[in-house]
Amino acid sequence: LSSFEHWRDTVSMLSLVGSGAVLRHAELYCNVLSTMSSHLSSIERDFFEEVEYSGGNFFLPALNRFVKLCCECGSNNEELLDSAREIRQIVHSRFGIELLPLSRGVDTRSDDENEEEDVMEVDV
Repeated sequence: LSSFEHWRDTVSMLSLVGSGAVLRHAELYCNVLSTMSSHLSSIERDFFEEVEYSGGNFFLPALNRFVKLCCECGSNNEELLDSAREIRQIVHSRFGIELLPLSRGVDTRSDDENEEEDVMEVDV
C-alpha cells in the first residue's frame, strides 16, 4: 500500500503543474509515464475495482489530469504524446476505464476504442 501512496502522491503533484514545467522537464515526464506504463501493465486487472482505488478517490482524476497535461504538451514533444497515449490505452484495455477526452485538436483515440465494451468514465 505504501508504494501505491507514493505513486498517488507523485501523480497528483505532477498533474497540478503548468505546461511550461512539463515542457522544461519533458524527460522527467516521459520517464514517469514509462515507469507508470510498466506498473499499470503488471498490476491486477481488478485493481481499480477496489473501493479505495475507484472513482471515489483522487487517484483516477489525478491520473486523468496527468495524462491530459502530457497530451496537451505533447504537441511539442512526440515522445511525451506517445507515452501519454500509451497510458490511456493501457488503462482502457486492462481496466475498462476510459480517461476523458484530453484536449482539443489532439487525437487521443486508440485503434480499438470503437469496440463495444463496458467502460467507466472518470470525470475530473
